[in-house]
Amino acid sequence: MATFHFRKLEKWFDILETSGYNANFSFRCESRTERAQVSFEAYPLNAIDRFDPNEPQLPPVNFTIHAIEPKCFESRFGQKSVFLEHDPINFRTEAPYLWPYENRADIFCNSPVNREALFRNVVIRMNGIASSDEIFRYSNPLISQDPPFWLDRVPASLFRHVRDTLEKMKVSMFIPSGPKAVEIPVLLEVGQAIRIAARDFEIDIPEFDTLDAWFAKR
Repeated sequence: MATFHFRKLEKWFDILETSGYNANFSFRCESRTERAQVSFEAYPLNAIDRFDPNEPQLPPVNFTIHAIEPKCFESRFGQKSVFLEHDPINFRTEAPYLWPYENRADIFCNSPVNREALFRNVVIRMNGIASSDEIFRYSNPLISQDPPFWLDRVPASLFRHVRDTLEKMKVSMFIPSGPKAVEIPVLLEVGQAIRIAARDFEIDIPEFDTLDAWFAKR
């Protein structure tokens, strides 16, 4: 059994995602040890069709992801079968799901603000990072206020985009202090099937040397 930090296995998960693997996973939380774990049994979807005498047979891959000090999780399933190309295994250190764990900063405006234009431009700036619905929770475009007024209290990942957009709109601002850096959790996502936010993640892989040699040939 070999244990690895999640950052060391990015290539592994990329290969599983692009090589046509299915995976059965089971999830459980261990309150006494402050851990949660997701166990995977991954296997090639079309192993026979993929057989090529010039290529090694796609092997099954079993591994367990341990969430260390989980903060929260969302899952409708205790166990489920997923196709990893459609439901990939991803670890994220920046995501709207993690914004509640970030420090926030207040922004006050001393001149008029077109809230709809502000919202629209922030959505454009954050394309692919956050959806309009996720940004709406922290920056409501439907409010109209006369200056001076308190605009929003926004998380660190959103703060820079809002501030820079206001500067381009030539809005006069007062910011008492920017959001201070703070350690935030890591997010594990398995497609839409499960989300876990935890302090860190480790992965146990039996027979790692054999599997790693196969992956090296891909």
